[in-house]
Amino acid sequence: MRSYAAVALACLFLCGSLVAAQDAPQCAITQEQASSADYSKLKTACAATVSLDQRCNGCLCAFGEVFAPILAANGIKIDMQNMDQNDVTDAMMACFDVVVPAMEAQGVDLAALAELASCPEIPQCLMAGSD
Repeated sequence: MRSYAAVALACLFLCGSLVAAQDAPQCAITQEQASSADYSKLKTACAATVSLDQRCNGCLCAFGEVFAPILAANGIKIDMQNMDQNDVTDAMMACFDVVVPAMEAQGVDLAALAELASCPEIPQCLMAGSD
């Protein structure tokens, strides 16, 4: 079974909404937005003390709760059904330096978050708003 967790996280960064600037994608989330986001639910749901099975659902849903409103405020509609893997990879790379330091500064366990790559599917909470 294909792992969809990393794709879901990437899609929340900006799936299908990359802006080209000299052929390089830009993150749709600003450093200010990433720094001022409330990561408390993400920190709790993604803790290493939470079982991976629970994290596969709860952490990804919390991730969506943090970033989906920011993307929506920036006019980005997330389409989980029509993702292109190359765009998803580019989006992750574009947003890495913006989002990761902000999450780390607020105590999100990045190692536990990285383990989500082994989750087998996208949780329903992320699929629900993806038309």
